[in-house]
Amino acid sequence: MLKPLLWSVTPSRTASLSPCSSGLVQLVGSAARRLHRLSGRDTGRAMSGPPVKKARSSEQSQAGQDLGRNQLVWLRQDLRLHDHPALCAAASAAQESSSTVHLVFVFSPEEDGDDLQEGTSWRPAGASLAWLQASLASLNTDLRQKFGPGAGLILRRGPYQEALQEVAARCDASCLHYSRRYEPAMQATDERVHAALAQHGLSVMGHQGHLLHEPEGAKIDMSNWKGHFGTLMPFLIACEKLEKPAGPLPTPTSLPVPASDEAISRCGGVPLEDLHILNLPRRADGSIVDWAGPMLDSWDCSESAALHLLEAFVSTGLQQYESKRGYADARSVSRVSPYLRWGQLSPRHMHRRVAQAGGKQVSKTFWRRLTWRDLSYWQLHHWPDMVRKPIRSHYADQRWREDPAALKAWQRGQTGFPLVDAGMRQLYQTGWMQQNVRMVVAAFLTEYLSIHWIHGCRWFHDKLVDADLAINSMMWQNAGKSGLDQWNFTVLPTSSTQDPGGAYVITWVTELKQLPKKYLHKPWEAPPDVLETAGIKLGHTYPHRIETEKLEVLRHQNEEWIRDVRRSHPEWSDKGGYDLILTPKGSTVRHDGQKMRVFAKPVFRDPESDHPVAPISTGRGGGRGRGRSRGRGRSGGRGRSAGNNRGRGRGGRVQTTLPFTAQ
Repeated sequence: MLKPLLWSVTPSRTASLSPCSSGLVQLVGSAARRLHRLSGRDTGRAMSGPPVKKARSSEQSQAGQDLGRNQLVWLRQDLRLHDHPALCAAASAAQESSSTVHLVFVFSPEEDGDDLQEGTSWRPAGASLAWLQASLASLNTDLRQKFGPGAGLILRRGPYQEALQEVAARCDASCLHYSRRYEPAMQATDERVHAALAQHGLSVMGHQGHLLHEPEGAKIDMSNWKGHFGTLMPFLIACEKLEKPAGPLPTPTSLPVPASDEAISRCGGVPLEDLHILNLPRRADGSIVDWAGPMLDSWDCSESAALHLLEAFVSTGLQQYESKRGYADARSVSRVSPYLRWGQLSPRHMHRRVAQAGGKQVSKTFWRRLTWRDLSYWQLHHWPDMVRKPIRSHYADQRWREDPAALKAWQRGQTGFPLVDAGMRQLYQTGWMQQNVRMVVAAFLTEYLSIHWIHGCRWFHDKLVDADLAINSMMWQNAGKSGLDQWNFTVLPTSSTQDPGGAYVITWVTELKQLPKKYLHKPWEAPPDVLETAGIKLGHTYPHRIETEKLEVLRHQNEEWIRDVRRSHPEWSDKGGYDLILTPKGSTVRHDGQKMRVFAKPVFRDPESDHPVAPISTGRGGGRGRGRSRGRGRSGGRGRSAGNNRGRGRGGRVQTTLPFTAQ
């Protein structure tokens, strides 16, 4: 129930204010129109349904007058000050009405999704929660230092509706601004809270700021063949037909906020530690096991660090990206993925800076990273349960190994394969690893151990600081071959091309530091005297391989199980041996609800079998397109990005275009 108005916060910083620097001073008197143009068509739009009207109904206006006149900004995955449509809209409205802006963060994990063991829309967990806590502390400091003590965050525990209603009443707010979220459970929660708050009289406005393009906007035109459905090129072409992403909004130079932090306590704010974002385990003696502290020592979880990393990469890393991005030691990647995940780095700002640096010409791969990111959210929008259910639905019948011991060895970096172990240990200790290493460990789990991809997806979601439900799900579905763009390359866990000098393995698998380089990636091949000299006793100082069978045999077993499930569902294959799926409503220009061809790795195609269904997408869909896959088989379609996988021979350094995760 809406509590009675308790406090009326008198604005004290409204003289000569400029909510956002150059270009936004003239917002007064035309805030809604100006912001709509600058921040994209979704400024002022609700999470779903018709856009929120800029002019409130008489009932809402009267209720808003009863509630107050101040502006409330509800922060979630937008923990920044630069290019922040919700914040700029609130600042403009507050300046226009000589009122104040209050920023609130509510922690209510139960409303943000399921835990990792159930459901189809997982809430943030583990490492990403540690990042969230650190980034909230950083943002709170930035706000207070830049705008004064009254600009600090109002931190509350949920439930969302009750907390926001109470904060709105206590801070005398009539309007709530928030940035859209896209994870299915979060989206449903936001729609419910939005409607409930509006029903109670608040004017509620949702803003676009997390992606370059809204997921529901892109519709794939498969009548003109540019690559397989669900791959990058058709999606990229669909996005190019949409309105271009708006430029980033300037960073506010001042905010109309209360004069002191007393207003925060009056509005019900609590200390950050009282949110209990991290539930750290305790030892038998009651002491806390602080696993998060050492992990976060590897990072500066601030907005300024995000902007600095981007600038450093644009200045020095972008020119070398194409030639060096595949190395395990991340010598030429941006490392901005966790900042994008929590909104400390705006994708529009990043897009603008890379464009200014000539990114499209310098590195087409990096230039398309944000489009890949949007593609993952497009997939999550149309397949909201893809974190657990195969997009190629008949792959649900695929056979997998149940081997808890092997899974645990993989999770802990104790497989006996040094490159795999190095990656998993880096993940466990820092919450991050370079993209190609993610592919190595994912392929090892799914192709060589034949363990279900969902176990890897679940582990990554818990251990990555940049854990992103959309990107993580898409990656693991493709690794497990049930995604729209199943991986068309071979990754050997013994290859040294990603770590040619062995420095990466030595960094994380220190037991092998005395081993000669030629044996670092295959220590079982070292002669006994070499192992003894290096102080290594396999099975004691470093584990034996958990699989001694030839890697090719292991991979072929997994491939045969995939062929088995495809043979048992001939209705989901076409005459060329490609898989078929039903296209979701709203995903295509004119083929919604029809069976559509999706890419199938050449080794899985079986033109000899019975294929009663003709594909919707004919045209140039064969397997001899211009894709650059130099490993096993050729990528389909003419669009280079449908494949663009340069696995050099068998087990070479894979250079593939994937979503913006570890780049």
